[in-house]
Amino acid sequence: MASAQTASRQSGATERSTQRAETKQTRTEARADTRSSAQEERTERQGQRQQGQTERTEARQQGQTERTESRAYAAQNIANNWDGHHYYDDDDDWGWALAGAAVGATAGYIAGAATAGPNYVTVLPCTPTVVPYGGVSYYGCGGTWYNRSYVDGNVTYVTVTAPPGY
Repeated sequence: MASAQTASRQSGATERSTQRAETKQTRTEARADTRSSAQEERTERQGQRQQGQTERTEARQQGQTERTESRAYAAQNIANNWDGHHYYDDDDDWGWALAGAAVGATAGYIAGAATAGPNYVTVLPCTPTVVPYGGVSYYGCGGTWYNRSYVDGNVTYVTVTAPPGY
């Protein structure tokens, strides 16, 4: 009878050991699934953040390009229609705005007469000090300040007043 009890105990112990091993295996698999799922979620969130950052960068660059082209167009239009004394414009829609810009340009020219020189250059005369201000980069060379512009697709630096604080 003792051997039957011993066999029964051993059988029960073996069964419990097998159940514990199966439970442990199930827990290990569940943890692995949870980790894998969490990693997938982190990867997805990181991809979304990178995509959002890329979209914001592209939007900022597009806006900067549009503002630069608009300034270059206005400067070129003023240069083409200003004879040094009068502003001539055949386009009535832009006339008042460009006349105001011409007056502003004249005032800026008078204020900046001490830095007499060309109104624009195609190559800066030095390695500039670059100062970003208000979404615009100012390039300083020996007391003269420039903004980058494009005329007929070519880079041009237009003389401007110094950014605030310089």
